[in-house]
Amino acid sequence: MLRSDWLSVTERTIKGLFWAYGTFAGERFINFAISLVLARVLLPAEFGLIAFALLVITFADIFSDLGIKDALVWIDAKIEEAADTGFWLCLGLGVLQSAAILLLAPFAPLIIDDPRIEPILQVMAAVPLIAASGLAHEALLLRRLAFHRRYVGDLAAVVAKATVAFTLVAADFGVWSLIIAQLVSVSVRAISRWLAVAWRPRLRVSIAMARRLLKYGLPLFAATALDITVERMDQIAIAAFLGQVDLGYYYLAVRLPEMLITGSSVVLTKVLFPAFAAVKGDRAALRSGLTATMRYTGAIMVPLGFGMAAVASPLVTVLFGSKWAPSAPIMEILALSAVASALPWAIGDAVKAIGRPDLMTRVALARAVIALPLITGFAAAAGTGLSVAFATLLATAITAGIWYLVATRFLGAFPLVSIFGPSLLAGAVMVASVWAMRWLLIDEPSWLVLVASVITGAIVYLGVYWRIANREFHEGIAYLSRAFFPGRASSQTTATPSHGDGR
Repeated sequence: MLRSDWLSVTERTIKGLFWAYGTFAGERFINFAISLVLARVLLPAEFGLIAFALLVITFADIFSDLGIKDALVWIDAKIEEAADTGFWLCLGLGVLQSAAILLLAPFAPLIIDDPRIEPILQVMAAVPLIAASGLAHEALLLRRLAFHRRYVGDLAAVVAKATVAFTLVAADFGVWSLIIAQLVSVSVRAISRWLAVAWRPRLRVSIAMARRLLKYGLPLFAATALDITVERMDQIAIAAFLGQVDLGYYYLAVRLPEMLITGSSVVLTKVLFPAFAAVKGDRAALRSGLTATMRYTGAIMVPLGFGMAAVASPLVTVLFGSKWAPSAPIMEILALSAVASALPWAIGDAVKAIGRPDLMTRVALARAVIALPLITGFAAAAGTGLSVAFATLLATAITAGIWYLVATRFLGAFPLVSIFGPSLLAGAVMVASVWAMRWLLIDEPSWLVLVASVITGAIVYLGVYWRIANREFHEGIAYLSRAFFPGRASSQTTATPSHGDGR
């Protein structure tokens, strides 16, 4: 691949990241506002009811596309024929998902002792079918690196969700506020996909094309199924061993790490995989992109996770109220677990791009073998949400190590100290400064402790990171300049010698 082609992909990827994270920030802010309002209105047991309903939908979503969406992004073929086939396959899977939820809904009260769970699941059964109708359109947007059109639809969906949720909360709909809002959100998102893409599915399914899509997609599906099972195993174990109230506390504790850190990683995947797939034939460019991605991921995720862990207690008290105090120590551990998961996240996108989705499956299987006995064992033996969170952190750290071994084996050695050293060192100094601030203000109101800690931590982290990783800041500025001011960047590039590397 010519260097100019790689820079074009890089620039489009950076713009995509800005769209993705701009939308992500808006979406997470609105979702956080919804959680904040519901936490003030609902009891922990009612939060547990919502958590269980969303847990069921999450597991149904495992079978949403069998990896077909990613296959449509990756495949080199007649794309309209592939998209037609992929659309009807995804729609058929959506029908099966919805039917399964309807059939299983009457048995849900055997796990959650609340009669409202059955009608809630019956309404939520429509979600998988509606979502399936837009998956092929989403794949076409990602394939074209048309990130802005995708994320405008996402933002519209979350605004609709917030509007409905707040309106129904004001009308005293209780737990139904979020359930109905979720249904509206997924509908708006699917409609936006159809509006953003001119392509319309034709009534044709190619058996040969279906085989090609599934050959690539099924290993990803297996990996996704295992990953989601492990990621939600903590909540399943709490529902099974500890009950609805403990699930409510745990669900609130996991919301912030999931929204800010894990959610950021998911957004990153939606941009990085199409970008990596575009340069899959140039291993040097892929390694360069992956190294830079991991470095900047650490620079952002470490302060988010470490900072959240350091201020969890005043954060929970100020935002959600003292009734949610048991969630704070759980949040401390889950924030660290989210960081351990985020740092190697981009490696998965790289191995998918080189046509090795089977590696995703193998790592997911190893993770499941490690995590499932750990989490269920800790839940059964210790019987607390805190013990489950600790087991989750331990399993996540081990899995991160496995991912780095995979990266070294298939993509070459990565200098982890130079990649993550600056962010981890700056994060450690930041945590120490926050603890010192909290100790100095130990008798002050929680809101003052929180504000002072956040300001102190941000200043210390930025100062230390700038001091030890100044070059990364300048590289980031250079990438941004090429992405958003191509005329100025091209004039600078023209004056720079090529060194004869041919790229």
